[in-house]
Amino acid sequence: MILDAITQRNMYKDLNLFDDSLNTIGNELTTNKIDYDTLKLCYDAFYNDENKVLLIAGNFDEDEMINFLETVYSKLKKHPNNFKEYQYPYLDKVKKRKEVYHKNIGDDLLAIGFKEKNNGFTKDEINVYLRFLSSRKFTSETEFNNRLKKENILSFYEGCYHNFIDDNNYYFVINAIAKDSEKCIKELINEIKINNLSKEDFELDKRSMIASEVAKIDDKYKVFSHFIGDLEYSENFSEIEFLKSISYNRFCEFYNTLSFDDYHFYSRLRKLSELLKKKETKMKSKEFELYENKINELKV
Repeated sequence: MILDAITQRNMYKDLNLFDDSLNTIGNELTTNKIDYDTLKLCYDAFYNDENKVLLIAGNFDEDEMINFLETVYSKLKKHPNNFKEYQYPYLDKVKKRKEVYHKNIGDDLLAIGFKEKNNGFTKDEINVYLRFLSSRKFTSETEFNNRLKKENILSFYEGCYHNFIDDNNYYFVINAIAKDSEKCIKELINEIKINNLSKEDFELDKRSMIASEVAKIDDKYKVFSHFIGDLEYSENFSEIEFLKSISYNRFCEFYNTLSFDDYHFYSRLRKLSELLKKKETKMKSKEFELYENKINELKV
């Protein structure tokens, strides 16, 4: 990679087509900032004996070459792996929480889907409004979510998504890991029927989406200008104009058209310890064997 970076930099330096941000070895400014301690830390972490590879090509006897190399390298000083793992104290809580989730095999994978009509709203509008609804109602940091966790109803959400069935209908799905599927379904249905989303949050998310689109265009322009040069560049700003046009009042109109009455759900049993007790169970799929091994590991 380093040789490739040097080659590209030297080939295109006169044409101003090589972007220093894509340079593996950095540029003059970043190189001058490197001190001995940083360089030594990088060397010990990645350029140790475990990571070294020697490639030899040519007309030679394989056994003779191996014997020669063993003689040469036996005289060289060993360079062990002295990699020092960086610690992230602020992630400890998240790490412990994830470990608890991964070890829990007594929960159900729950999915509940709602079929809705477009009701005169465009697909672009529906995409944005459902994205806002999902991010504000069914994420890990909401009061609703925290309450369900405390009451041992919910473990965590696995995400929301929607798809269009045809020009007039679509479905919206919520995925969750539930400790009590029946209670969780009732709570989700009750929560989704209440529009408690504020105008302030809507405007904040709207600005965030516009900023994201501007950043995409800016990144594309930077790459274009570096690699293409002075050729004319044009961009379609229709997505940004559309995001500017949406409003909280229009979102509330959309929410009021949703009934959430036509729904279906399923939950996949994860209480495998109960299945293992039933001798008549003949499930011997690869998935079941993996779960069985996981349970045995946890027992140990």
